[in-house]
Amino acid sequence: MLSFSYGIVALLAVAVNGLAVPEVSNHESRDNLKVLSMDFNVNRDQSTAPLIKRRATGVSSTIENRYYFYSMELYVGSDKQKNVVSVDTGSSDLWVVGKGAQCSDTQCFEDGSFDGSTSSTFKNLNLPYTFKYIDGTSTLGTYVTDDVTIPGGVTVKNQQFAVSNKTTLGRGLLGLGLVTEEARYYQDLPGVEDYPNLPVQLKNQGTIKKSAYSMYLNAPDSQSGVILFGGIDKAKYEEPLTTRKGFSTKRLGITVDSIEVGGNSLTYQGATIFDSGYSFSRLPQNVLDAITNEVKSSNGALNCSPPEDSSILLKIGDTVVKVPLSSLVTNASNGCSLTVSLADPNDFNNLPTLGDDVLRHAYVVYNLDDNTIGVAQAKYSNSTDIVEI
Repeated sequence: MLSFSYGIVALLAVAVNGLAVPEVSNHESRDNLKVLSMDFNVNRDQSTAPLIKRRATGVSSTIENRYYFYSMELYVGSDKQKNVVSVDTGSSDLWVVGKGAQCSDTQCFEDGSFDGSTSSTFKNLNLPYTFKYIDGTSTLGTYVTDDVTIPGGVTVKNQQFAVSNKTTLGRGLLGLGLVTEEARYYQDLPGVEDYPNLPVQLKNQGTIKKSAYSMYLNAPDSQSGVILFGGIDKAKYEEPLTTRKGFSTKRLGITVDSIEVGGNSLTYQGATIFDSGYSFSRLPQNVLDAITNEVKSSNGALNCSPPEDSSILLKIGDTVVKVPLSSLVTNASNGCSLTVSLADPNDFNNLPTLGDDVLRHAYVVYNLDDNTIGVAQAKYSNSTDIVEI
């Protein structure tokens, strides 16, 4: 059972898999800020089933993408039907499972479904929605509009989203990316045009000043983290916070100056995607080879417990993000493996991508209005110092 408080700064406390989330300290609510603070729990799934979370055009390498994922509860329609959705900075559409959908994943309906016929604010746009993934999973449905309420009482009015009538995935998804990452840019969807996704709609209705948010995934062993819509928590990172223009209007990514591994500074051409929808990272061949060599034991086998003081350094301008090698090794009952897989800087659909194994050590600010990403070294702290973006 959850309890919520709501002040001028709206507190959105979310519980996942039955875990309660502590409330944000009261002094946050007294500040006259247009910021939404959402606490969420980290889900750890030991499943080894591969999930390629990208468009069905050109990804050649497979990754294990179900170790970490982040979920939140949405309440959809005038009658506030509960739906649990995964939170994803690497896509842009919100979709939920429709009542009576063909759903091949056994968990699908356990996370809720949506019946538009019981909502007085529902409108069917009769426009097609399709999203396909490389591993064969997909979701198909119809675009609609309705009110979407985030836990804590903030309602996004007339939000466009998709209701899936056929899916092979276990839950819906809340995409927080650029409008130009919406499904119509990757699928043939006649009649579908750009629309304001949830971060943009929050700005349009005056809840936040900018379509922007910051993400703090917290310490590797923590069970909770924070997303701030419209704000930055200066207590959660070490200066400097370096901000760079996005490399494209179709993907949330920036250039990385270098990655230092074992004292060697390695570079590569092109951009790097910052994507909470990936549990694990993908990096170019030279960086992958260096990390692999760094975590090998003397006998050539993978060291399942790298030294605590061994790290790689992600360098962006004056910002240096220190990532322990132990974060790049995942242990399971049948042994351990490296979390990093191969990317191709020359392939737009298989670009280097920083997943949660790296992002847990960074504080990241996504500004959709300005198409920028800000990065700083995360500071694990219970203190707060929130300012508007």
